[in-house]
Amino acid sequence: GKKMTNAGLNSIEDITVFKFDSSDDLQSMVHAGSGKLVNGVWQLFDVKETQYFSNHVTTRRLSTLPLGLYYSVYMQALTRGDSMEKTVSQLWKNIFYLNSVGITSRQFQFQLWMKILQPVSTSIMILLGIPLVFGSLRDSSVGARLFIGIIYSFGFYMLNRLFGPISLILNLAPFLAAAIPSLLFFALYLMMMKREK
Repeated sequence: GKKMTNAGLNSIEDITVFKFDSSDDLQSMVHAGSGKLVNGVWQLFDVKETQYFSNHVTTRRLSTLPLGLYYSVYMQALTRGDSMEKTVSQLWKNIFYLNSVGITSRQFQFQLWMKILQPVSTSIMILLGIPLVFGSLRDSSVGARLFIGIIYSFGFYMLNRLFGPISLILNLAPFLAAAIPSLLFFALYLMMMKREK
């Protein structure tokens, strides 16, 4: 965890850095009480470093230690908050920053693709209304058509909301996770139009 102090963008407190090897095994953990930006390099203070080996663990205390990676307090602050409310340019900056510091950006990539594909999703939802108005259901009551339209919309909304977490668990490409609900509902539209012919 990292947090800014009142000193602004040049100081951080309560820093924990984990280092993993290529097999995703924990190699070391560094915890520092504070950090300060000195000549463009982050220096950590009151440091406790723990190294994990196959048969033993070592711990050492240091008064200071360079962080050894690029870290922007400003960009870290920008990555906080609801990613659904961020603009495309904010999401792009967040993805670029997270990738540069070696942190996964899949959640932001998913949200970026959701925003990019939003016009396509909206078009598909409009297309789904055509069979309800001009298809076999046109003789049904307005309430029945409205109910079916709400079911379609709610199903589409739930798929969009669920595919974000599912894509992270199943390691799906963010583009696919964002596009699959639209593709499924476009297939539903094609099936409905085929049935009307």
